[in-house]
Amino acid sequence: MSNSDSICVCPEGTTGHNCEDDVDCGSLTDPVNGAVTVTNTTFNSTATYSCNDGYSLVGDTTRTCLTSASWSGDEPTCRAVDCGQLEKPANGDLDLSTTTFTSTATYSCNDDYNLVGDATRTCLASASWSGNEPSCCTSNCIECDEDKCSSCEQNYKLESGICRCATVDRCSICSDDDSSKCDTCDEGLRLSEDNSACITGRDDGNRLSPGAIFGIIIAIIVVAILLALLTALIIFLAKRYWDKVHLKKTELESGPSNDHLNPLYVKPTDLDDVDKGAITPNGKSAPSISTGGEGGGEGEGAVEPDSNGSE
Repeated sequence: MSNSDSICVCPEGTTGHNCEDDVDCGSLTDPVNGAVTVTNTTFNSTATYSCNDGYSLVGDTTRTCLTSASWSGDEPTCRAVDCGQLEKPANGDLDLSTTTFTSTATYSCNDDYNLVGDATRTCLASASWSGNEPSCCTSNCIECDEDKCSSCEQNYKLESGICRCATVDRCSICSDDDSSKCDTCDEGLRLSEDNSACITGRDDGNRLSPGAIFGIIIAIIVVAILLALLTALIIFLAKRYWDKVHLKKTELESGPSNDHLNPLYVKPTDLDDVDKGAITPNGKSAPSISTGGEGGGEGEGAVEPDSNGSE
């Protein structure tokens, strides 16, 4: 078509030999998330399409300018790559909304399980997820299959799918400073005094320290003293109350007993003597009365003088 003898089908309005020189297909636009490379837009020129990282080309990679002044094929598009679905780990969960380029997957574990591995993964331009699938393991595991450990952290040994202290038997958590020491024992066991073994007895987490025991003893003694003082006070107040009640009852029955304050008070035990004339109401001896017996008295009813000589 380029020699002088060839006749081409030329665009409307053009005729004659070598009319392709007058053909122009026009410019092309870059696809979204991509680009088009073209050096010329005249007859037989070629346009090449490409996409940005993370996107794949859908459609024709190249297009050619035809004598009809149009480009061959259709304009392609750039579509984000898809990394595919992910599965949630055993004893855990996965938060993932989309699986295309730049999407993020977030992992989490159930209670009592620790996440081992990458907590987040991103969909890469290579259509693959970053990092590795994590696991939800029990304490001190580096890797596990579901709830069984396959390898342990430093200072721990693998035993029946569980990581135990390397040098302390039946210890669930080793000491951070010394692997020959234990921080926490299995359930039903307690630490020895030097933390070098787990022995039968109450779990160490519930064992009281000597200082705590001493404090409890002091508190018990203080409470006992306070209770004793309170008891003594109650007994004292009760006794005073009872004495008051008894005194009041006595006064109601016999009247106030304050006759001894009267200077003329005569004790009841002396009343018989008063009747016999032994004493006077003022407490002095009464004069004797002679009956005039034999011996020559002055007569009946004579009053003998007292010691002072008065009748």
